[in-house]
Amino acid sequence: MIIMVVHKWDIDNSSAVFLPPIKYKPHSLKPLSFLLETEDTGLEFYGHPYEVELEAFKPSEDFLQRAEPQEPKSLEDTPYEYIDTEEAFLKMCKKLEDVTELAIDLEHHSFRSFLGFTCLMQLSTRTEDYIVDTIQLRDSMHHLLEILANPKILKVFHGADSDICWLQRDFGLYVINMFDTGQASRVLGYTNFSLNYLVQKFCNIQLDKKYQLADWRMRPLSVEMLTYARMDTHYLLYIYDLMKNELLDRESKTKNVLITVFNRSKEICLKSRTLPKWGFEGKVSPVGGVQRYDKPHAEEGYLIFCQRYQKTFNRKQLEALKNLYAWRDRIAREKDESTG
Repeated sequence: MIIMVVHKWDIDNSSAVFLPPIKYKPHSLKPLSFLLETEDTGLEFYGHPYEVELEAFKPSEDFLQRAEPQEPKSLEDTPYEYIDTEEAFLKMCKKLEDVTELAIDLEHHSFRSFLGFTCLMQLSTRTEDYIVDTIQLRDSMHHLLEILANPKILKVFHGADSDICWLQRDFGLYVINMFDTGQASRVLGYTNFSLNYLVQKFCNIQLDKKYQLADWRMRPLSVEMLTYARMDTHYLLYIYDLMKNELLDRESKTKNVLITVFNRSKEICLKSRTLPKWGFEGKVSPVGGVQRYDKPHAEEGYLIFCQRYQKTFNRKQLEALKNLYAWRDRIAREKDESTG
């Protein structure tokens, strides 16, 4: 029987200042503190909890050396675990503290939710795959901060812009020492930046993307959906090996090309932004050189709507649009529905 899991946490769809839900701060250079600050525009905000640590981060020499590519075993021959209990989750976290490289991806739901929420986390080491039910374990996910904020453990993502936002927004998780293969694709000048392209190029495997827009709230997940989710991280560390070597080949003495990817990846970790929805998702505001996520506001969204669709209205029509936009935003918040 297929059911939809209903989330059990409190939902705050208000436009109140976003307070990062971080519980503690391992691997810190500056103690965790929350001070409400104010922009010149009058907008209040809380700063990025790991801004100091990220600004100070530089990849160690170990991560700047050529890799001996380690081709992964087939899915069938790779140990795999679906994690949906706190006991199993804590056991996994303990094991992951000993790795030096980790591939990560997330599956997200936003179609029937105003802010959206993370439904699954996929993790792959060199020898094992894990899928974590982040709906069931939402209150336990903070334990991963010990690993994600550890600068001695490399985290490999592909196209991490949204993933970084979701980790911060939903779980108070922050990433230090990330290599984004999407950014590496751009630095290397590939003609295609998708994960599907990289898996085909380096592993000669075609990913089935029919579940890309699947409803990841469903439980139990089908075998096909779980296989799809595993494949998003299963090959990623091997792809990282090959891309790192290619980056080093471009400028082997200075390693500047490889460092450029690490720096671009770090810039993603310094911000928290989401993909735009039908309406105005929220704004990314620069503060002290760091971009941060603000919860969605409706006030100016109708103007962005006009710009996006290149519509021209007279004053009366524009006022009507403004009121309709505000009404839709209010109802979406009340019912916890996407404005789309």
